[in-house]
Amino acid sequence: MTWRNVLLGLLLGAVCGLPPASAQAPKRIGVLLVATACPTPPELVKSLAEMGWIEGRTVVFDCLSVLGKIDDLPARSAEIVAHKPDVIVSGYIPGIRALKAATSTIPIVALNMADPVGQGLIDSLSRPGGNVTGLVSVMFELESKRIELLQQALPKMTRLAVVYRKGGDERYRQSTEQALAQASKARRFSHKWFYPEKPEELPAMFNVIAAEKFDAVYLVPNPTVEGNAVLIGQEVTRHRLPAVGQNSTIGLNSNITDAGVLLAYGPSTEHIAQRAAAFIDKILKGARPATLPAEQPTKFELIVNLRTARALGIAIPQSILLRADRIIE
Repeated sequence: MTWRNVLLGLLLGAVCGLPPASAQAPKRIGVLLVATACPTPPELVKSLAEMGWIEGRTVVFDCLSVLGKIDDLPARSAEIVAHKPDVIVSGYIPGIRALKAATSTIPIVALNMADPVGQGLIDSLSRPGGNVTGLVSVMFELESKRIELLQQALPKMTRLAVVYRKGGDERYRQSTEQALAQASKARRFSHKWFYPEKPEELPAMFNVIAAEKFDAVYLVPNPTVEGNAVLIGQEVTRHRLPAVGQNSTIGLNSNITDAGVLLAYGPSTEHIAQRAAAFIDKILKGARPATLPAEQPTKFELIVNLRTARALGIAIPQSILLRADRIIE
């Protein structure tokens, strides 16, 4: 092609309002949400825009959600892969595992992976070695911190109900049990596990927890909790049960504290979005996930629902209030 033809093409494109022939098509980002609903979480869209990846201009998002229906993950993963995105984002081990089974070539960025090395999803944190990288949960430390916060708010707690999804990751459950065992031995409280399989089972489960007179509830982070924040908030409010858990690491529509849960502690939503966007940015610019070290989150947030505390007659210690990143009045 001569320079005259190139110049003519550019002039015709300008006259007709069309982009020049050399303009690149937007990159495609697949988003598989396990618990929360589409569209793509706004925190992630915003963080990518700050890096120059503008929705509708330089990137387009293909978002699908299973809304907590774990059995639907293989089909939805295959659907996202069929769109041939440049990179896929998801959270929780079940979502990452389903995507990895659907593709060994398309890069996958995880928002929240619990023990990915033990799960066989990556070779090591420093060198993942495959098509998966991203953010890794700090399991034992976070579980211990949440239990400590609950004990400080409820110094007379003797019985704790622990809620986890039936069929959930066993390594995560074991890490939580280890933290609970250490704390219960030191602070002399007992605990009992509850395993709801479907959202419809939650009201009956909370009826049992209330009937058995548990002092508090620990909501172990999992898709059943994240995807049913409003329902869980209604149940703990109805039964006057103080509860602690983790707000969604991505997706503001599932914050359990806004729904009525007393305390939440976990990675900062904004921080997770920024770090995930950084992974995506590098991959879209040519980096391979195999050589991008996985990261543990470094910023955490404590949220206190003071409105719930007052309704329950709980005096939140000043030490907790002074450390809180957000207080719901």
